[in-house]
Amino acid sequence: MAKRVKMVSFRVRRRYFDAIVAGTKREEIRTDKPYWRRILLGDEPPQIAVFVCGKDIHRRWIAEKPYLEDPERLLGRSLSEQGLKDVLSNPAIIIPLDEVAIPITYRPSPDAVPVQGWTKKSSL
Repeated sequence: MAKRVKMVSFRVRRRYFDAIVAGTKREEIRTDKPYWRRILLGDEPPQIAVFVCGKDIHRRWIAEKPYLEDPERLLGRSLSEQGLKDVLSNPAIIIPLDEVAIPITYRPSPDAVPVQGWTKKSSL
């Protein structure tokens, strides 16, 4: 039986969503709170980040295990006014983003039942 791919969902503002889709925003930053710590820094962190903005959805592979870091040091600049409102901790949880995650359906053998799976774009 195929192992399930673990996902985490983030609601983001339009400007950040568009930057993630374009590939110019390569990490997501979240406030270090018990909820996010349990979800992102636990023993089995998610492999896919699902970004939601209104009715738009975009999925990216998570490049490596999320980690704690000073967001200003990561960005190389001070946080914006909105960033100061959104990121309420230092350090914050950093989620490095990778390629777009594309859903595919595959059959391991001709007589097997179809299984829903995920693959990286480069392996298609």
